[in-house]
Amino acid sequence: MTRLLTYDNSRPAAWYNFPKRRGPDAIIGLSLGCFSLGDEIMKQLHLRRFLLYAVLCVAAVAAAAERSPTFAADAAAGATVEFDGRPLLVVRSAPAGMTVKERAALIEDRLSAVARRPAIQIEEIQPRAAEGAVEIVTGDVVLMRVTDEDGAAAGRDRSALASQYAAQMRDAVQRYRKTRSWRSRVLNGINAAVATAVFLGVLLALRWLRRRANTAIERQRASGVLGIHVQSVEVVRADRLARMLVDAVAVAYWALVLFLLYSFIPVVLRFFPGTERLRLTLRGFIFGPLAVIWNGFVSSLPSLFFVAIIAVLAYLAIRLSDLIFSRIADGTIVLRGFSPDLAVPTAKLVRLLLLVMALVAAFPYLPGSKSPAFQGVSIFLGVLLSLGSSSAVANVISGVILIYMQPFRSGDRVSIAGTIGDVVEKTLLVTRICTAKNVIVTIPNAAVMGFQILNYSTSTKTTGLILHTTVTIGYDDPWRRVHELLIAAARSTSGILAEPAPFVLQTALNDYYVSYEINAYTAEANRMAAIYSELHQNIQDKFNEAGVEINSPHYQAIRDGNRTTIPASYLPMGYRPPAFHFTADGEPVQSEELSSQQAKR
Repeated sequence: MTRLLTYDNSRPAAWYNFPKRRGPDAIIGLSLGCFSLGDEIMKQLHLRRFLLYAVLCVAAVAAAAERSPTFAADAAAGATVEFDGRPLLVVRSAPAGMTVKERAALIEDRLSAVARRPAIQIEEIQPRAAEGAVEIVTGDVVLMRVTDEDGAAAGRDRSALASQYAAQMRDAVQRYRKTRSWRSRVLNGINAAVATAVFLGVLLALRWLRRRANTAIERQRASGVLGIHVQSVEVVRADRLARMLVDAVAVAYWALVLFLLYSFIPVVLRFFPGTERLRLTLRGFIFGPLAVIWNGFVSSLPSLFFVAIIAVLAYLAIRLSDLIFSRIADGTIVLRGFSPDLAVPTAKLVRLLLLVMALVAAFPYLPGSKSPAFQGVSIFLGVLLSLGSSSAVANVISGVILIYMQPFRSGDRVSIAGTIGDVVEKTLLVTRICTAKNVIVTIPNAAVMGFQILNYSTSTKTTGLILHTTVTIGYDDPWRRVHELLIAAARSTSGILAEPAPFVLQTALNDYYVSYEINAYTAEANRMAAIYSELHQNIQDKFNEAGVEINSPHYQAIRDGNRTTIPASYLPMGYRPPAFHFTADGEPVQSEELSSQQAKR
């Protein structure tokens, strides 16, 4: 590595094949040298491992840059002759059996060999006429032959072109030797040391600032000042906000360190000959992408202008659509066969359709839309959505169907899939129902479409919802009396409509009892449970007051002599259970006679 950082004057003039591309080795040596000088300070900053990784990355970049060509590859464009990391001239033709690349490399090697020999004077580099060409020579060494093909490719006479090339070579050799003189090396070393010291000083200052910032954050957290409050509610706790601020300081610190390191390396490389190509490469890593982005933006301005026009038209169309449907919703505009309740969901669908149409129209004009990468990502996302959203698409389609079928509205009391409650939300994906126990049940719209839907609120807007319940009464109670009691109980229930009037249906004549069904109208479907409960209470009260038992008298044959099931508060004063009735030899026997006969025995 030391040999590569010096040059030897004892080489003969014919030494043309010295390896010119030694940038990676030189950079590794330079970087490791700088690393050794600042090792002790880096220990205090805990950055030694970080800089080691950075040096290895720079070496890898140098090797990659060395392996990558930096000039045109095809004969039509020519090949650039680079000297000391800078472009010198372009050759666009080559002798038979040689490519333009090989010719350019040969010229570079010959010129490098001459530049490394101080014994060769710069003024000796001159054009010389030869057979069929003009040679650029220094002594007996031919650096380059300028032919008629070169002149035709450059659009100039070969003699004038050779004179220009010779002048460029003299300037390049002079600059090469000047930058590699001992005086320049000492000055460059001093400048590199100063730049390194400044770099390390800035790192120390950044580390000090980071510690001060963390200390201030901890002081604010301990004092209770830190935290985000909205009135009396603590939105973000002090500990969490302190952690976020510390992390933000750390991110800013390391971003500045990386930026300084990236800026420091090209600055130091500038002081060392032979690293010009690597310095330009590193600088191009930032400015190259920025230039590409800027050029792409400028070239895409006409397309972006077209996209902007599409966006403006889509915005105006959406605003017009929202205005029309808002007028339909408030009744200002009336469309036959179109319910105002459908205005809001239809407006949302139209808005989505307009957005999709605008996106389809603007897609070909988006920057990069025609690139293979963009198209590949689009295909991947399309396949991903098609495979993973089948159920979601089914729910959306079912939601659209439910919107226009209108089987229920928000606030209606419904029964879906065995769940009874009030509809609290309808979306394109799900329907949410709140039960009587305040439980929110979420049902996918595809499932809603697959089950029977019972809407208890629809009829309440016209004739009313019929609530009904059944009681069983024995045959010994007159049915007209039972009808009167049931209707009276319904009329005394709050929430039951007086008109249409309640009515009773005798639904079955069973073996031991009759089934009576009371039917009553209500306009409050959301209070079904409370109305049913009050109706049952009133039925009990009315029947108890009338002395009618609500039972299924399967024990009717042994009923005599048992106490009635009517509550005592409804029985007359002095009530006594009736006596048992039996027959002996076909004649009725009273219970008192039976008792006296048993006593005689």
